[in-house]
Amino acid sequence: MKNYFQDLKILNYKEWIVLLFPLALLKPFLTNIILVLATFIYIFESIKNKNFELIKLKWVYFYLIFIFFNIINSFFATDFLSSVKSSISQFRFLFFSLFIYLCFSNIKKLNVILNTWLALLFFISLDGIYQNFFGVNFFNLEQHATRISGVFGDELVLGSYLTFISIPLFFFHINKIKNYDLLKKIVTISIYATIFFTIIISTERMVTIVLILCLIFIIIFYLKIKKAAMCLFILLIFLSVLYYKNIKFNQRFNEVLLILNNFHESSYGRIYESSYSLFKKNIFFGVGLKNYRIDCDKQIDTRPNSIYQFCSSHPHNLYLELLSETGLVGSLFFGLSFFYLFLHLKKKMKFKFKKSYLRDYSFLMYGNFLVIFFFLWPIKTSGSFFTTFNGSFFWFNLGLALLVLKKNYKND
Repeated sequence: MKNYFQDLKILNYKEWIVLLFPLALLKPFLTNIILVLATFIYIFESIKNKNFELIKLKWVYFYLIFIFFNIINSFFATDFLSSVKSSISQFRFLFFSLFIYLCFSNIKKLNVILNTWLALLFFISLDGIYQNFFGVNFFNLEQHATRISGVFGDELVLGSYLTFISIPLFFFHINKIKNYDLLKKIVTISIYATIFFTIIISTERMVTIVLILCLIFIIIFYLKIKKAAMCLFILLIFLSVLYYKNIKFNQRFNEVLLILNNFHESSYGRIYESSYSLFKKNIFFGVGLKNYRIDCDKQIDTRPNSIYQFCSSHPHNLYLELLSETGLVGSLFFGLSFFYLFLHLKKKMKFKFKKSYLRDYSFLMYGNFLVIFFFLWPIKTSGSFFTTFNGSFFWFNLGLALLVLKKNYKND
């Protein structure tokens, strides 16, 4: 414990900003403070040091074009203020990611930050489990009518929060755990078991699926055949017991099967239909960021007798959100940005990790990539990519992945 506090003392103010970010995500206004602060620091230091290396990268260049396109497009949107505000706010995500890339002079200091995040996730998980059994959490916040929400109150995002931060941490520790003594192994496994259990009982469908697939991936590719078979069997038994004994988990699982069985008639099918219909009427430029919710209501519902609503707050799919709100032009700039990002990552990953401690952090990076892949995977439902909460996880993980690659590439 003494060493932990000594390690905290050597962090500079930029590293403290990164450390506090997962805590800030508990409240939107704190998240925005961190994002804006990181943006200004990044811009100030880039100008001060006359270092514009990152801005010249093709993927950054095209994402900046995407942002400026949306700002201009806002002048033609139904709700100008909502669109232009959302468009301008995208700068903070991009620059926050570059800020993480820039701020660490010594990547070894990331270790104390990762341990702090793990402790925070463990506490939030215990809080959620307590609420599941007693109806209120440690802060006397009542359970949501349908699911646990823990420290997030009325927002049903507990599972998403835990998943998108814990998966990279899990990858990081899964590579190191073989070197731990028995007590530390038991503690580490117990912490992750608590976090993963909380994610599952939060019954957020997509993140639960992501977690299960992540565990299967780790089990198959990291363990030997006998241990892998045993772990997969234990996981199957656990999920089976949960299905038959936990009513909420059972209901949510059956809902997934029902949606997949007749997607066109489901709630998501209806929203996807309205999104695509809106895109066809605004093929090239879309209706502007955050304007789907407004312009969708102007459409004629061809199936008014459906039990599910035709419109929602957002399209619930990244690519339908892009097409309906930014059109083909905006989607092209967005696509080019991430096409060049992947080329950039591929180039950097050609180099083997030259130092042992960097090989440890490479597993953290693989977890970051898994989260990034989840956000960009087209065949799934999702929250709005351009909102503070959802966008933060994507750019947060991208910044950490870029940081690890930078340190390896420069052989720091």
